[in-house]
Amino acid sequence: MKRPHKEDEPNVTRKKNTAVKLIRLSLLTQYPELTTTIPKTVISIEALRQQPADKLNAFFSSWLKQCNSHALVDIPISTSKQANRLNFLQLVIMHDQPEVFAALLKDTRTRHLLHTSDHRNFLPEHIAAEYGANKILAFMLHNNISALNKAIKNPEHRLHQANLTHVAALNGRLATLEWLVKKLPQQHLTAVTHSEENLAHLAASTGKVSILKYLHQTQPKSFNVMNAHVETPIHTAINYDNVSALMFFLQLDKKAIEKKHTQANDFNNNIAFYITSYNIENRSNVI
Repeated sequence: MKRPHKEDEPNVTRKKNTAVKLIRLSLLTQYPELTTTIPKTVISIEALRQQPADKLNAFFSSWLKQCNSHALVDIPISTSKQANRLNFLQLVIMHDQPEVFAALLKDTRTRHLLHTSDHRNFLPEHIAAEYGANKILAFMLHNNISALNKAIKNPEHRLHQANLTHVAALNGRLATLEWLVKKLPQQHLTAVTHSEENLAHLAASTGKVSILKYLHQTQPKSFNVMNAHVETPIHTAINYDNVSALMFFLQLDKKAIEKKHTQANDFNNNIAFYITSYNIENRSNVI
C-alpha cells in the first residue's frame, strides 16, 4: 500500500494546538457582553456581577471547564477605578462556588487573594459568612485553609472585633450560624463586638427574626445582655427603627412595654418613653 504524502497526513499537533487556542478564547467569545478593552480585551468583574444567577452559574461552569482543560484561563478582573475593588475570588465566595474557589487557590496568579480583604477589611471567611456560603466555609475548614476564628479588624466599622457568628447573625444567615455553632468553640457564640453587642443585638438591628427565634431557643439570656450603651436587644431594635424585631420582643413578652429601659440617664422610664424620648424622626416606624 502506498504511503500517503506528508502533506496528506492529518496534522494532529496542529489540531491539538488549535483546540487549545479555541478553549483559551472561548470565554471571551462566549460572553462578549461581559468583556471590555483596557487596553486588551478582558472579562469585567462589574459586568459579571450584574448577571442573573443562572447566567453567572453558567459562566462559573465554563470557567471551571476551561481551567480543567489545562489551558491558560482568563481571570475576570475589575475595571473600576475605585480602591479595594471586588476581585474574582470574592465574587466566587458570594455565590458559594467551592470548586472554582479551589481552582483559584491552586493558580499562582490568584492564590494571594485568599489573604486580601475588601474595603471593610472583611477577609474571605467573613464574606462567606455574610453571604451564607456554607460550602466555601466547609471547604476552608476541611482543608485547613482557615480555622474560621479570625476577627474583623476595622475600628471604624460596627463589626470591629466581630467573628463569623456575628456576621451571620447580622445578615440573617441562620443555616450558616447553625453550622458555625457545631464547628466552632462555644465562646464564639457568646462573644461580643467592640461595642459589646452580641448576636441578639445584631439580629435585632436588621430585623432578622429567624435568628432571634433561634437565639430564644438556644440562648434566651442573650436578650438581657447590655451593650456598651447600656441597652438590651429590644432597644437596639428601636434604635434601628426595626418593627419586625420589636414586634418579636413584644409578642415574646407582653409586658415588655412596661419594663424599665436601660439607658443610664433614664433608668426610671419604660420602653414606650424610650421610643419617643429622642431621635423621633429616625424611629417613625416603631412609633
